[in-house]
Amino acid sequence: MNSDTDDSESTRDLRRRAEAKVRDSRDEAPELTLENRIALIHELQVHQIELEMQNEELRHSQAVAQGLLERFQDLYDFAPVCYLTLDPAGWIRESNLAAASYLGKERGALRNSNFMTYLRRHSIQPFQAFMNEVLTTGTSKTCEVKLIHKRDRSVHAIAEGIVAVSPDSGEREIRIALTDITDRRRMEEEIKTLNSELLLKSNRLEAANQDLQWFVSSVSHDLRNPISHIVSACFLIEDQADRLDQEGREMLAAINRTCREMGETITALLDLARASWGTFRCVTTDLSRLANETADELRHRHPERDVIFAISSGLVADCDPVLLKIVLENLMGNAWKFTAPRPGARIEFGAEDSRGERAFFVRDNGIGFDMTRADKIFTPFERLDSQVKVEGHGVGLESSRRIIERHGGRIWAESEPDQGATFYFTLPEDR
Repeated sequence: MNSDTDDSESTRDLRRRAEAKVRDSRDEAPELTLENRIALIHELQVHQIELEMQNEELRHSQAVAQGLLERFQDLYDFAPVCYLTLDPAGWIRESNLAAASYLGKERGALRNSNFMTYLRRHSIQPFQAFMNEVLTTGTSKTCEVKLIHKRDRSVHAIAEGIVAVSPDSGEREIRIALTDITDRRRMEEEIKTLNSELLLKSNRLEAANQDLQWFVSSVSHDLRNPISHIVSACFLIEDQADRLDQEGREMLAAINRTCREMGETITALLDLARASWGTFRCVTTDLSRLANETADELRHRHPERDVIFAISSGLVADCDPVLLKIVLENLMGNAWKFTAPRPGARIEFGAEDSRGERAFFVRDNGIGFDMTRADKIFTPFERLDSQVKVEGHGVGLESSRRIIERHGGRIWAESEPDQGATFYFTLPEDR
């Protein structure tokens, strides 16, 4: 209603001034002929219509501008981010509803207060330096502050400020956007605490592993010494074997065999400890070379065997060479034992694609095993039911499993009775 009244008064005032100008120009203008008067009247009518059309467009533009202003005001007021406008001294000139609610003040009361009063004491000086920098450089800057929240608790916030010019006074002012980062700071502190606890536990675990390695080495040494004494005594007795009867010689052979098996068991347990807790060094390793070395060692220890080795060349992987040598010794050693009954024994080492990844394998044509009992195969001191008895304790396969899993890979077996066996293992290529 007031807007319409103002428009009417402006229109009447404009008409009065226009009529005055017409009267002035009429006094000065020469006499017009009838034809000129008709043309002039036509021109005035056209101008009047043009003015009315321009006025209509102007009113439409004013209505659009008013709608945009109201929309902007709503967005400003109800935005979830706190917006404030400060003068160079820090006095609040404008704020949105979010800022008023966040600081626990009425919007009118907030407008007449200084923003410094809402800062914790140690945040005042950094904020003043931040405002000076914004005013000096004229560029956008950020500053982390600690605010006194409306419930009298401290909150962390990021203040981002830019320089602007007041449309009313023409003076410079700083427009601030506040973002609450209290939850983020709390999470960072929790993460820092968890990392400290994790580091402490890691150090304790490392110390426990070192103690465990020392214990295993110590036990191994204490066990090997009496075995060595027993073996030495057996050698001395063998020198006088002619004084023993058949039963005595058999007992002596059984003692030697038992000592050898016990030594192998101790070595396997040490390998198992090394697989779980030993040092780990991942480098590019020639697995074909390790397999050939293992094959040569098996031939040297058992020259009476005639076994064909088919080892693929050029197989490399990123792994710990010491630990992978243990894996190949265990898998190829198993294949060596389980092909003993075969006259044409064959052991292969190669690689093939399996489920979209490269899998290395050790394959033999030995006695094989029943897959329904395969759950026992990686369990130490467990044996698969078989009519053919072979030496071993099963610790080697458990060591191999731990080593491969420590590398981030997996290991499995496939077999059928009397059809040989294949052991597969993977080594991730993106280590």
